[in-house]
Amino acid sequence: MKKIWIIITIILIICVGIFTINVFNSKDNKVIKDDLGNTLAIMISNENGIGYKDYEKSIWPSKEYRFKEAKCYDMNGNSVENVVTFNEETRKAKITTNQTISCTLYFDKPIITYLRSNDSNGILSQEEVGGMYRYQGVGVEEAADETHKYVDNNYICFGTKDESKCNCDTEDNCDKYMYRIIGITADDELYLIKMKVIDDGNTKTFQLNSKYLIDDCVNNACEWANVELYKRINGEASQINMSNIFINSERYDYLKDGNPWYEKIDYHNWLYGDINHMANKELNGETVYGAFNNGLIVYEIETGLKPTQHFEYINNEWKMVKHQWSQDKKVKAKIRLMYIHDDTLAYDNIIGGLWTDNPNNWINLKNSTNTTSSEREWLLTNLGKVSDSANYLHHYMVYSEGRIDTTEPSWLARVRPTFYLVNTIQLSGKGTIDNPYIIN
Repeated sequence: MKKIWIIITIILIICVGIFTINVFNSKDNKVIKDDLGNTLAIMISNENGIGYKDYEKSIWPSKEYRFKEAKCYDMNGNSVENVVTFNEETRKAKITTNQTISCTLYFDKPIITYLRSNDSNGILSQEEVGGMYRYQGVGVEEAADETHKYVDNNYICFGTKDESKCNCDTEDNCDKYMYRIIGITADDELYLIKMKVIDDGNTKTFQLNSKYLIDDCVNNACEWANVELYKRINGEASQINMSNIFINSERYDYLKDGNPWYEKIDYHNWLYGDINHMANKELNGETVYGAFNNGLIVYEIETGLKPTQHFEYINNEWKMVKHQWSQDKKVKAKIRLMYIHDDTLAYDNIIGGLWTDNPNNWINLKNSTNTTSSEREWLLTNLGKVSDSANYLHHYMVYSEGRIDTTEPSWLARVRPTFYLVNTIQLSGKGTIDNPYIIN
């Protein structure tokens, strides 16, 4: 491994006896040795995402690479922890130590850079769309045109890194380990959806909630954080005397609490609420928005940026009033379902999914390779009370034609969980169904 010497500034902090060493680029971007004999080596990730190689240049890696970690050792070969920090903006490292050490700094290419290297069709959006860079296009090659490209490079294996299982050669592998990437955030967190529907002992359809009548939904019993399906996919089914069907289930054993794969899923705060399926309208001089909009507007509703409407019981009668999603209604969890905007923005920024058939959207069940199911699928978003006279609630789902509509939460429908991964992973593979991304 090539050692790269560094020029450092040493400040002796007498009260604690620790040297603070600021490592920085000199005027000609070269780095040299310090007076104490501390040395620094740099390793960068290989192009295929597997392993590292010596960084041969005498300048810092470009911003195309992101600092991952430092491994430092003293003169006796003992590991020295937590002595290096790196500022991505200034491209400066800081080493705090009171001894002579040797360090190796590891740099990875951001995950999005690796995704774009396999995106010859340009289907991963160049700008953030609904809070992330999203794969947008069609799921059948014959439906592709200049506006909507064929999305066939966002397959990812999750739950194993055994290449013999990262395929759809068998139904078991395809169901258990194959996912697709909806998009990636600016913070390099991948957003995944299960490719095939949840299979719980050959049961492939589930109620969102057995409660849906107004009298049964008091105390928020029918809101997302309390419905049965939320608890069943997040490993909390024992609270309602039901079985877990995803987290902590027997079928998806790699998702049990404490498993390394379970730890790769990041916790997020999910907002939830109602969206009326109306067109936009004026209410007391303010525009309120409904689900009859494109994905960009619905995204703003589902993240609390735009108001919508729903029914509330006020002064002994049901009234349609302004409703805005907020931090007051959120749940911190690993697993959720798609929002409405996740479905529509997978196609483009223009189409509205409500009551509009869109069978070519790549994210549709029937357009995920080797997925035989093409029936209705639950979304996270709620409609709420249907009308002032109705005594029941409705919830949003996607039908097989790609049309978004609503129905009672007690209906049986397919379930595909979504989740975010931590941004410290490395990928290999090409993202195709035959050569999916593998997490190393």
